[in-house]
Formats: sequence, structure tokens, C-alpha cells
Amino acid sequence: MPFRKFKALWGELGKEGFVCINTSDARNAYEGYLKDRLAIRFAAKGTLEPNFELKFPKSKYNDYSMARKVEIILNGNRLATSEIEMQIAFKLRLGSDKDYEDARHLYEVFKGHLDMDLLKNHINQFGVTKAAGTVLWEQA
Repeated sequence: MPFRKFKALWGELGKEGFVCINTSDARNAYEGYLKDRLAIRFAAKGTLEPNFELKFPKSKYNDYSMARKVEIILNGNRLATSEIEMQIAFKLRLGSDKDYEDARHLYEVFKGHLDMDLLKNHINQFGVTKAAGTVLWEQA
């Protein structure tokens, strides 16, 4: 994304009441973080949580997520996100107790809507079959 386009996004986020937690300067966010493949975070002005992360793709999984993004409607607004199956597997890969809790929660909430073959494929890709057995399958 060229800086010109990023600066427009920065401006739109500001108009909607969001501020960058990392820096107050668009140029610094772009050159000091994003171009170095580091993420920046935005939250509603005056808060720290909840917040969302913005980053440029830096792995084959990021590229995959961008190519296969899922559009959801939240409060009447369109939002692009990655497949829930990918999010579950990624949380298992991160491996902290909180990440396992997040993976289990996503699995339980979306259980009836998951593509189980896709989920198992992501679990295999991330090498987290054992964790999936403990965190997801034994909970089912």
C-alpha cells in the first residue's frame, strides 16, 4: 500500500473516532512500523481496549488470509477478516492459555458453521494436531 493510500485510511479512521496506540503520526506509523513489517494498533479515542491490529502481510498465511478474506457485517458495516478455521488453528499455534481459550471459544461459537476439512487442514499446516485434540476435540 503506498503512503498516500495509507494516509487516507489513517484520516478515515480518525474521522470515525479511532486513534493509533503506537504513534500519533501517520508517516511514523507507515515508515517506522508498517514498512518494517511491524503491526500498529488502533482503538477508540480515549480507550486502549478493545483495539485492532493493522499490518502488511509478511507470511504465506497472511497472503492466504488476504486472498481468502471473509466479509462480515458488524453494526451495519462491512469488515474483512480471515476464515474462522484459520483463526482457530493460528490461536492453537500461538499456544498460550489465553490463545487456547480463544481457540476453544471460537470453535464452540462457530461449531455448526465450520468447514471441518478446512479446519483440520489448517491444524495440520500449523502442526498443532496434538493441541487441537486437547483443546478442541476433547471439549466437543
